[in-house]
Amino acid sequence: MEACWECGTVGEVHHHHPVPKSRGGTRTIPLCLLCHGKAHGRDGAMTTSALVRDGLKKARLRGVQLGAPSYGRSNTEADAIDLMLTMRLQGATLRAIVAELESQGMPTQKGGAWTATTVRRIINRTAVF
Repeated sequence: MEACWECGTVGEVHHHHPVPKSRGGTRTIPLCLLCHGKAHGRDGAMTTSALVRDGLKKARLRGVQLGAPSYGRSNTEADAIDLMLTMRLQGATLRAIVAELESQGMPTQKGGAWTATTVRRIINRTAVF
């Protein structure tokens, strides 16, 4: 059992980064639950949401792609989008577009079946009507 670095209480402790990892910190200190809560709540700068925002911002600056990749990155996906947009401009229904995508064997991003909802979402994200 370790003692809290701040109050000296012996028992369960959390290993806290006094300088957050997202801000370059590497070392930890043992803090009891009460002291750990105080450390994160004092001025709002160390709240979990603030630290997550800092970490995500730094990841973006390093060029890390966050979230799921958007549909249309590969040539096959771009071809599927072109087909969707062309057919929709010609007045085809979403279900007709799904049927054509399936008949041409164009894959979805995860390899599943095409749905009208998926086609609508892709069209809405890429089309400017």
